Amino acid sequence: MGEIVCGFVGTGKSSILKYCEGVKSIDLDTAYFKKIAGWENVYAQCAIALTKMYDIVCITSHAQVMRLLNRHNIKWWLVYPDRSLKLEYKERAIERGVSEDFIKVFFDEWDNHISDAQNITNPNKIVLKSGQYISTVIHKILRRR
Repeated sequence: MGEIVCGFVGTGKSSILKYCEGVKSIDLDTAYFKKIAGWENVYAQCAIALTKMYDIVCITSHAQVMRLLNRHNIKWWLVYPDRSLKLEYKERAIERGVSEDFIKVFFDEWDNHISDAQNITNPNKIVLKSGQYISTVIHKILRRR
């Protein structure tokens, strides 16, 4: 059974395959889900189903999704950057080609997103330091299986 990893924009969800040889992973991008009432339920169910086929299933760190996982007692990991790394993560998003609209909205709310991450109940949290990605801390996640 694989691990669900909620990761912030720029944490390297989509590049695990490139940097972690032998780790089967998938980035379940929310862009493939229509944001209608209950979308987070369908999204979470897809993520759970994918843990049967992948070692790591990367998903959004949207607070609604994280709370849903908790309500259903699903084990998951949260990987997010230290609050001081806003500029580094904004640069990562720009380099990746993320839309200007998304960048503006996400980074205008940076402190709220970090606070959500800090305040959500989950014993499996990893706070990334400068220069780190999920791929650099993946051993902590896979070791606990």
